[in-house]
Amino acid sequence: MRLSGSVCCASIFAVSALVLAACSPIPYSVAAPIAVQRQLERELGEPAPGLSEQEKPSPNRAISLCYSRTFNTPEEVLSEAKLMCGTGQVKLVGTDIFWTPCSLQQPARATFICTPEQRAGEAPSVQ
Repeated sequence: MRLSGSVCCASIFAVSALVLAACSPIPYSVAAPIAVQRQLERELGEPAPGLSEQEKPSPNRAISLCYSRTFNTPEEVLSEAKLMCGTGQVKLVGTDIFWTPCSLQQPARATFICTPEQRAGEAPSVQ
């Protein structure tokens, strides 16, 4: 029995769709935009005298995640950001899809700021 060309193509398409759906990628970390990194450096100021660059205190840090609007939900991206930040709060700074270091499969980039956890009764620090 011979299959017609359209049935064969439809079968290949269906199998490909199932394979792609089964391996939906999770968001992954990339470098944050330079503008966000520079803004954090200005807010944090220079390291104290005698401290190396690795010892520089950084209560706030920027992280960026590549994701696909097709495969990943906003909740999944936020959950991954919270996992990467550890304790503390996560604030979305922005998203972009042009000129990012992300792959073609996950072209969108979400950038977050991780801030330290605020203790109960403690006033937020102003820098």
